[in-house]
Amino acid sequence: MPIDGYFIERQIEEFLPQLKLGKTRKISGLDKHTILFEIYRKGQVLNLIYNFSPNAAHMRITNNLKGSFNSSFITLLKKELLNTTLKGIKQYKKDRIVFFEFEKSDPFFGKIKRILVFELMGRNSNLILLDEENIILDAANKRFNEHLRSILPKLPYEVFPTTKKEFKFTDLTNYHSSDELFYNSLGFSRELAAFVYNKRVNLTNEPTKPTLYVNQKNIFHAIDLKLPGKKKEFPSTSLLLEYYYSITLKSDDYLIKLLTKEHHKQTTKLTKLSEQLKANKNYDFYRLTADKIYSSSLNLDSRHSEFEGLKLDYNLTLNQNAQALYKRYRKMKNSLEHLTGQIKKTKNLINYYSDLIANFSFYNNDDLTDIKQELINLGVIKHSKKTSKSPTKYLSFQLEGGVCLVGKTAKQNEYLLSVLARGNDLWFHVKDYPGAHVILKGEKSEQNIMFAAKKALEYSSLATLLKGNVNYTLVRNVKRIKDRPGFYVSYKNEQTIYLSI
Repeated sequence: MPIDGYFIERQIEEFLPQLKLGKTRKISGLDKHTILFEIYRKGQVLNLIYNFSPNAAHMRITNNLKGSFNSSFITLLKKELLNTTLKGIKQYKKDRIVFFEFEKSDPFFGKIKRILVFELMGRNSNLILLDEENIILDAANKRFNEHLRSILPKLPYEVFPTTKKEFKFTDLTNYHSSDELFYNSLGFSRELAAFVYNKRVNLTNEPTKPTLYVNQKNIFHAIDLKLPGKKKEFPSTSLLLEYYYSITLKSDDYLIKLLTKEHHKQTTKLTKLSEQLKANKNYDFYRLTADKIYSSSLNLDSRHSEFEGLKLDYNLTLNQNAQALYKRYRKMKNSLEHLTGQIKKTKNLINYYSDLIANFSFYNNDDLTDIKQELINLGVIKHSKKTSKSPTKYLSFQLEGGVCLVGKTAKQNEYLLSVLARGNDLWFHVKDYPGAHVILKGEKSEQNIMFAAKKALEYSSLATLLKGNVNYTLVRNVKRIKDRPGFYVSYKNEQTIYLSI
């Protein structure tokens, strides 16, 4: 479950009494996505970590300090923020953006202010250092974009774009569903929106009670959402996150590391295959060289170490070397079709692993089970015993006169398109990016089409951008592409919607 803005609000309330006016004594990297700040306050040392990984972005106070990593960004943080005082922690509206204000004294320039911005935005999560004029000094993840904001040194900092507005409890009657609340108001996860809308809860009256719902692994919050089943309560949000990310997500961490490893393996393989294909396309050189040997009038039983600059095997006669060149020519020529096929197969695997990694943040337990089975089928994961067939679990949303179905894995997508969908149903998918396949059955009203399109955008790699293009067409126009890992389709007669969520 992604952390939402209201969770962050409770975290800041928890952090301020412990960290405000503390001195930054140490800054270090634990890994490429985690940076530690050691803060000393009133005789106590507290370790605050910022994790800006795509699938586990969060901040917490911790004693778990394993790991060592360095980068130019960490070096700059040390230069600018060591021995500074943490003057304040502020949240941007109710969004997942937090400003840490640091201050230090300089004998020449007086008081110097620096701002560390932590953006908890899924795969776009970032840690950004600003000067007192809100100019970017550096960032953990630098980005350039012609059309959207760029995160680069010397550029003015702009907050992460959103069309959502701050929510007031008095406005709750204006919303007609928890989804509408989720899509239009800052700070809400889907679970929190359902809690507030269905139970008419004023969050300002809810006490902080960090809670993890054991039977629903992906759900936790800083307040008790009153969900059914076994739950585990924690004395602080930091301890909740320590438990959740250090223990609960160990298997998920293994899986994302495995996917990343396989992606790197196939990328390396593609480079070698491409180099081999390029070299083997020069096959005719060896035939022509062999022809020249026979037309050279040299003694074919003689031995040579080279011929026209090409090294020969001195242990073989000139005739034997020529025959070896013909054999090499035939082998290289015959290999082209095989290498081309292997390159195509490898590219498909790279795309497959890239898509799984890009979509990893919105997979739940059932989705991960499907993906593990896919990897077993590919021979990436070994299994020692037969696993029982589990039912296909996809997302389903009841609409006025219809139903919206969302498939996030190959198994779910195949079931939706091959079993449940009919030719006149509508199929949706985000344009040009990885994402879920969405089916709209029933009434094709503008409201239902927009709902399905938003689901396609929400469960895609564009979700954190909150806007993008979604294609849709009749199911009869969608065909599965065979001989590719995962679930890929071709389609025609599509229409495109540009929308924001």
